[in-house]
Amino acid sequence: MKLPRRAVIRRPFALLVGSLSLVALIAACAPTKLTPEQYYGGTIAPEDTDGADDGDTAPDGADSPDMGPSDAADGADDTGTTGDVEPSDAVDSDAVDSDALVSDALDSEALDSDALDPDALDPDAALPDVALPDAVDPDAVLPNDVTDIHICTAQCAGKGCGDDGCGGLCGTCDVDEICSQVQKCVPKCIPQCFGKLCGPDQCGGSCGTCGDEFECGADGKCYSTTCVPDCEGKACGDNGCSGTCGTCAQGDLCTAGQCIAGPCSGVPFKTGKCDELGRALSCFGGSTLVVTDCNALENKKCGWSAPASAFSCI
Repeated sequence: MKLPRRAVIRRPFALLVGSLSLVALIAACAPTKLTPEQYYGGTIAPEDTDGADDGDTAPDGADSPDMGPSDAADGADDTGTTGDVEPSDAVDSDAVDSDALVSDALDSEALDSDALDPDALDPDAALPDVALPDAVDPDAVLPNDVTDIHICTAQCAGKGCGDDGCGGLCGTCDVDEICSQVQKCVPKCIPQCFGKLCGPDQCGGSCGTCGDEFECGADGKCYSTTCVPDCEGKACGDNGCSGTCGTCAQGDLCTAGQCIAGPCSGVPFKTGKCDELGRALSCFGGSTLVVTDCNALENKKCGWSAPASAFSCI
């Protein structure tokens, strides 16, 4: 059956209208693409006109390196009074740049802050430089402190005992020895310095020394080297120069430069003696004769007593 001419014309027209209605419905239901200003709640910038800068931060079509659907081939905006929203500009604009969308809260620098930075956990804070600063270490503050230490050298040459000059000893002596004044070990001895001012003490030491212009005599006394002794007519006694003109025999006394028999005449001062009657004679104090009759004592006789180092009744 052949349709009338009008019916043939109306059917394509109806199809066109239906298609346009479908397109309009799809467009109405499609999500609206927001500009950067609308997305962030700002004021919608005026539409671009002829590529001019509208003052917003997003470059227009002339700025965009890519070409939107409505741009001409040369990349310039079209001449319509109502500017289009070029997809490339809207998405690639500065307003929605990655820097703007990625806030500092999520920025790598924010995540790399000192709060999470390894420096906070860095062991430097626990290193000895913090717990034990260099100020405590004398070597760090005074590197030459080794040379500041006084090193004492012991003075023990020719010494067998006594102080070494550094708080130590040059040695020790045996139990039956003592350390002499010259720091040598000598047998234990009682110094013989009674009545002496100088000379040896018979125990390895000295009884003293004389001053200038004096010398030590054989009797242990100091004599002037400039004095002339006066001993004319004298057998004993002082010579006028702190010396003597002689000594008397044991038991005798020196009187006016002469030796006379005393109460202890003939009796050794230190040891005494036994007389022909068997008595023990001793001189006390060098001037008093002491006589002990050993015969009157039971089972006693006069003889040498080793413990006393003298003659007595034994």
